[in-house]
Amino acid sequence: MKSYLKRAIAAALAALLAVCAAPSVLAADKPVSVVLDGRAVAFAEGGEPVLKDGRTYVPFRAIFEAMGAQVGWDEATAAVSAERDGVSVKFVLGNPAVSVTEGGRTRTLQTDAAPFLSNGNTLVPVRFAAQAFGANVGWDAGAQTVLVVDVDKLKEGYADKFIVMDRYLTFAVPEGTQSVDGSLALGLTLKGAAGEIQVPVQAAFHGLWGTDGGSLNVRFQADTAALSAALETDRDAVDSGLANLLLSMRDVSFNCILDLSADAFYLRSAALTSENIPAGAWVRLSLDRALGLLSNGRLNAAMLRGMANHDFVAYVAGLAQNVGLSSQAEDGVAAVRKVFDGQAQLYGDGVFLPLGDALQAASGTEDGTSAKLLLQVSGEKVLSATSETRQVEDGQAVYECSVEQGADGHTAVTAAIHAAAYEATLSGEITHAPSGEGLVLTPEGKIVP
Repeated sequence: MKSYLKRAIAAALAALLAVCAAPSVLAADKPVSVVLDGRAVAFAEGGEPVLKDGRTYVPFRAIFEAMGAQVGWDEATAAVSAERDGVSVKFVLGNPAVSVTEGGRTRTLQTDAAPFLSNGNTLVPVRFAAQAFGANVGWDAGAQTVLVVDVDKLKEGYADKFIVMDRYLTFAVPEGTQSVDGSLALGLTLKGAAGEIQVPVQAAFHGLWGTDGGSLNVRFQADTAALSAALETDRDAVDSGLANLLLSMRDVSFNCILDLSADAFYLRSAALTSENIPAGAWVRLSLDRALGLLSNGRLNAAMLRGMANHDFVAYVAGLAQNVGLSSQAEDGVAAVRKVFDGQAQLYGDGVFLPLGDALQAASGTEDGTSAKLLLQVSGEKVLSATSETRQVEDGQAVYECSVEQGADGHTAVTAAIHAAAYEATLSGEITHAPSGEGLVLTPEGKIVP
């Protein structure tokens, strides 16, 4: 809960600061280079990468051809395009929006970096150009080097290794628009100078979810009586940031919209109203940025799209896009490959063993960390699922979670987190069912970019 609210507010403020920030051109002490899958990308004289407004731009033909794409230029619309393996990417000069078309569906990436002309070359932002083809992109400031690993190319070698997990996603994330309702009870025990302080939190949400995204209305209610009493005696009884966050959750509601087709996240709440955010206005963020803030970098739009499309290897590719890249580019390739291999060891088809009318994948380490997924099946159809996860550090369990998903659309969740500053227990229920309501992914009213 702390990370959800704190990062959501931080994301909104960051978006506002970005609007007010003045553009600048950054001078580099040494030339900027680009390394793709461990090999330096060659650029013609006069067409080297450029640092501008905190972004690295490269000639579009050089980067796209290095990734094996066919490139094109439409003089009438001032657009550059690239096509690879059924995925088409288009940039328009002066326009920060990037169009990505795949499988007959087009989504628009709203970026903060528009292509421009320089020395007769069309320069595009290398991060967004590479990410449009599913690459992981990092930056080595010391070496002035952009590190790119072509995740989608590596993904091809794992395309047929997760058939069972594709069937599980078909069960867990049904097709069509689904209504989603849930209630969660969070028990927080804060540890500080005043001893243990109990802060119960209730959360309830309702919304709709479909292939292109979803919308949720969320309400948090925290019983902060014990916390307020402790702070009256000692303002340093607990961490001030955590205390302020919990006090702000005494009764707060949020409206959220996630648009997977436009890579957009919208957030509205009275708690966000300020001089720059009028009452009732929506704050718009890049979906990847919002998900990264809310999950501390563990979730991105590619992972959500993989789940929505029942494509587990696409989910894993999204996971691999979040891996930090080493200054040694070849280590980056190895790090990305390790993600695919690790998921294959946990959930690959060869790991699932028959157990009566079920399939079970189970793994564990000597220190007690373990993961298990049990699927009740009928032929190739998954009927229900149970998962259990336990993470151990220094001989102590720091995270435990159990999820039971039934054939009736009912999910039960229990979890526990053990940390030095607090203990947390979570229990809740979530239900989903087919809905005839229309899924609206573009909010009405004022939108703050």
